[in-house]
Amino acid sequence: MCYVYELLHEKYDVSAYYYNPNIMPVDEYNTRFSELEGFSSLKKFKLLETEPDRKEWIRRVRPLRYLGERSQRCHECYRVRLEQTFRMAEKEKFDIVASSLSISPHKDADAINHIGASLSSEYGIPFHEADFKKKDGFKKSAAMSRSYGFYRQDYCGCIYSMLEKDPGSEWSKHVRAEKEKNIQAADSLEVQVIEPGAELDLHHFNPSDTEKLVNEYLRIAVKKGYTEVRIIHGKGKSRIKQRVYAVLENHPAVNSFHDDSYNWGATVIRIAQSELC
Repeated sequence: MCYVYELLHEKYDVSAYYYNPNIMPVDEYNTRFSELEGFSSLKKFKLLETEPDRKEWIRRVRPLRYLGERSQRCHECYRVRLEQTFRMAEKEKFDIVASSLSISPHKDADAINHIGASLSSEYGIPFHEADFKKKDGFKKSAAMSRSYGFYRQDYCGCIYSMLEKDPGSEWSKHVRAEKEKNIQAADSLEVQVIEPGAELDLHHFNPSDTEKLVNEYLRIAVKKGYTEVRIIHGKGKSRIKQRVYAVLENHPAVNSFHDDSYNWGATVIRIAQSELC
């Protein structure tokens, strides 16, 4: 947080919001909050906190518990926390929302920014897209936290990441088995997108797979004889939308494409039938 604060403080009047229902046990939660509280007192910025709804977090994340770090499990966790952050920003009438999550090398900046952009459209509050770990951001953050004598955690914060610290545990073995299943399923993207008909919703997939999914979906659309399809990517100028457009602009199966006039979070594509299948 300290490095991200210093970066944002150059341009914004920064307030911090601590909402982390993922952090367990309670002692760990309190230790991390106490460190942020001390830093806010030192730098004299406003610090807000909401009592964490751990039951809701568990309800939403538990079905994904065996997927491991940087998986859909983490993406759902980002969403839970960012949703509450936007609610607080709306309540406090903040001008823009940012997240320090991407400072960690274990966090997926593309997924964070995609979720942030989607919520930005929903709440009408801008989201500051960034990957704070870039340009040695993580190293600078670590050095700065050491200079302040801050406590440095050795796991992400959730009970699942804590269990995964021991690679020899039964939990970790289960996680590795689930990952292997996912790798085998990913070998055939057609299995993932073959049945959506004339619409593909990218919200269900990892943002890093966007280009592969769109290319495969267009191949399937040609194969099935579709003349028009729709890809849902989220509202606003999200990175997901930019990735989709980068594929569409150069794809030989695409005759034309345009924003869906009824849903600005989607794009309608006219298919030029060819021998791509």
